[in-house]
Amino acid sequence: MVSFSVIIPNRNNPDLLRRALGSVPIREDLEVIVVDDASDPTKIDFQDYPGTGRPGTTVVLGEGGKGAGHARNVGLSRARGRWLIFLDSDDFFTPDLPAVLDRYSGSDADVIYFDIASVYSDTLQPSPRHEDRSSMFAKYRYKPEKLDFYCRYIYSEPWGKLIRRDLITDNGIRFDETLCANDYMFTALTGLSARKTLFDPAVIYCVTQRQGSLSSDYFSNPAMLAARLDVYLRVDRLFRRNSIPLFPFSGLWMMCRKKGEQSRRAADEFCKANGISRISVLYGCLRRIVRKHLRIGVPYCN
Repeated sequence: MVSFSVIIPNRNNPDLLRRALGSVPIREDLEVIVVDDASDPTKIDFQDYPGTGRPGTTVVLGEGGKGAGHARNVGLSRARGRWLIFLDSDDFFTPDLPAVLDRYSGSDADVIYFDIASVYSDTLQPSPRHEDRSSMFAKYRYKPEKLDFYCRYIYSEPWGKLIRRDLITDNGIRFDETLCANDYMFTALTGLSARKTLFDPAVIYCVTQRQGSLSSDYFSNPAMLAARLDVYLRVDRLFRRNSIPLFPFSGLWMMCRKKGEQSRRAADEFCKANGISRISVLYGCLRRIVRKHLRIGVPYCN
């Protein structure tokens, strides 16, 4: 019986994908679903695709060209496990994962959150990418209400978690199929829908930092910045409808203004095109400052 489904989207990263797969334990209660997102045949050998022939692993080809969100949705449609686990192909699991799987296989929680580590992808030396998140976990570890709020609504990536598959299917939750930030609405809806959450300080996931990744500098790409602004606006509206005191769009707008003239202009043009008044954005900025939610994804609360 399959208890865990590991879903890995991949595009043009054969060596990193092999590293990621090498960190996934081979066990009878775990399946791996690798979904290719239209990789370049000059960069990856489709006749010897990483994961092909690996026990418990399914490689899905020919579904690509629509981004990581679409690839993750394909993986969701094929998953059979009670628990969903997401893994980016340039990241990897830590050796603590098998013990965690054994510990929570029968849990009645909807989502279980874990701490993370980070390294530079090429050297595997420690990176600071995880530090904000880990510091918040440490700060809120003995403040259950704040920890629950942080995990549900601000821990905006799908990885580093065990997510009960029925929670996703019963609520019709899917990833956005956007150029970037395809996971933010998914995790926001997951947090809103979850009945019971848990936090475990175990580190089961290592996120990597590398040049050329989508998260490396989206401010310099107008199309990706516009896509991210759209996602943050929709999440902002979702939070307001549900009385969640977060204003992610205003936070991103503030960051755009700090990043330079090009991104500032892009943010202002986006607001104008979508009928967003400067007063409403400034109101969100003020609320963020008052609540000390000064940076996207990191709440500075007392």
